[in-house]
Amino acid sequence: MDSLLARKTQKEASRMFFETLVLKTRDYIHVEQGKPFDNIYIMPRAKLMKSDF
Repeated sequence: MDSLLARKTQKEASRMFFETLVLKTRDYIHVEQGKPFDNIYIMPRAKLMKSDF
């Protein structure tokens, strides 16, 4: 997630984090973090790959 947030404002970063939580809640993505403050890895799930936006 760090690479996605580079050069973003705090407001943009907060919005992106919120959207990540929404996508995770709706089972569109899988999110992993090994330990607190470690990198966050985001992977698409089958539901995201099949969806029509």
